[in-house]
Amino acid sequence: MKFSTPSGYRILFSTLFLITVSVFWYGVFRDITLPGLYMDGVNPDYIAASLLHPEMKNPAWTLPTTCFPILGSLYHGVQNIYAGLPLFYLFGTNIITLRIAQSLFGAMIVGLVYLIAHRMTQNLLLSFIAALCLATDIALIASFRTQNYIILGGMMWLLLAVFPLSKTHEDQYSVKQLFSSGIFYGLSIYGYFVFAFFFPVFLFYTVRISTQQRKYRNSLIWCAGVATGLLPYVLGYLSMGIALGSIQGFINFLIGTTKSLNPLSSTLSLPLAYLYSFDMAHLAVTNGGNELMILGQTVTMNPLVNAKFSALLISVSALLFLSLFRYFRGSKLRQESFFPLELLPCSYLLVAGLLGQRLWAHHFSVITPLLYLLSAQLIAQLCFKFEAPRSAGRWSKLANVVILLLGICVISGNLYQQNHFFAKLEETGGTGKMPVAINEMASEALTQHRNEFYIFPEWGFMMPFAFLTGNQIAYAVDVNEFTKNPDKTNFKRVNVPYWDQKDTEKYQAQLTSLGALNTEVKTYMRKDGQPAFYLLSATLP
Repeated sequence: MKFSTPSGYRILFSTLFLITVSVFWYGVFRDITLPGLYMDGVNPDYIAASLLHPEMKNPAWTLPTTCFPILGSLYHGVQNIYAGLPLFYLFGTNIITLRIAQSLFGAMIVGLVYLIAHRMTQNLLLSFIAALCLATDIALIASFRTQNYIILGGMMWLLLAVFPLSKTHEDQYSVKQLFSSGIFYGLSIYGYFVFAFFFPVFLFYTVRISTQQRKYRNSLIWCAGVATGLLPYVLGYLSMGIALGSIQGFINFLIGTTKSLNPLSSTLSLPLAYLYSFDMAHLAVTNGGNELMILGQTVTMNPLVNAKFSALLISVSALLFLSLFRYFRGSKLRQESFFPLELLPCSYLLVAGLLGQRLWAHHFSVITPLLYLLSAQLIAQLCFKFEAPRSAGRWSKLANVVILLLGICVISGNLYQQNHFFAKLEETGGTGKMPVAINEMASEALTQHRNEFYIFPEWGFMMPFAFLTGNQIAYAVDVNEFTKNPDKTNFKRVNVPYWDQKDTEKYQAQLTSLGALNTEVKTYMRKDGQPAFYLLSATLP
């Protein structure tokens, strides 16, 4: 398509950008309150509730700090807290504001895939189709309803790091481009440690362009940017050390926490560990990981869905082959500065395999956006990038028709999978530790039980409750904490949620030890009529 003025192209370019992002937001708002909020689906975001309402001194699992939160754990930051704070302040800490705040990163990912694909392929239709395919992929949409969200927060920074390096011609990279790319890459690692797995690719490319352009400082400029982007980690660890009071105390804390994490505890042999990593990548790309967390089983698997992972493998293999072909053939493209996107999943899987079972499908959710970028790059190179024959014009039109038809097929498949997923989600409202009943319990606590106390001895309740109630309901994580609460005499009732009915007698005995009377059990149900969890309530003396 030709435009008489550059402004016409810019208008179309911007319009297509808005369409892709809007389509993603449509998926976000589908059944936005489902499933229920899982503990790791709101960690560390739940800390925002105590920042907005600090008057209630409830327990929170945070690292020591002398000031505001900087680290959510030893291996990730707290960017989601501060990204969501304005929304939470204006509209409250509820499931809708949380899903919107977390999905802001997803909207950025979709937009960046569009921008990078356009910059690397120079084809507006192809970049639009690639971004639209991602925007309709339930593997991305559902990730912002599970613990995948915190991983994908770093993906936004990674794509921002790729963007300045995604030129298709041998232009000289400026100091600003290299330094900003390094900063964004450092911030991606602050988002979550797994983005360090991509470091070999960036280092290889910056060294390569430094050699080609005979500007050997380029790699150092990029590395200086990375060091700048990692400063939040430095400040977080420094604040932690000061809060702990001594160097020895800081070291002991790091050793103890690292031992509890046990990052090298995988029992798989190296070949099995790499096979395991491929399985996890497959679960991530096909949405199987999200389905196992939300629905307790994979419900949308079929040959067409599995074909997405096959497309990833084909794209990586073909792009690697084409890179070698161009190099040895001495093609005109040999001097072009292609960022090696195909090496990103290779590098990730190579490093991830070393950790084996210590990683799960959510750690591989970063692969999903790369699938569509790699596919777009492969199509562009096969259709448009080689020396053109005399019939180049007709071939280009035919290629665009093929791209359009292929895009329609992929988008249709994505929408079919998306509809199937939401149909199953509406049946149950979420299973396991993600039932929508968790949201209902928090709502009832705010409206009916504001002067009652909650105890959360089991995994999965505390963080969602703290966030959804805005840190305005008193709670503890065990009975002993409740007995130490100086305000315990102000409460007339106590409530204990738990997952398994067989534990009823155990918690009744614990409440009886407090002198509690008139115990009663409420069963919270899933949408399909199955028990979700139980709430034991009792009157305090």
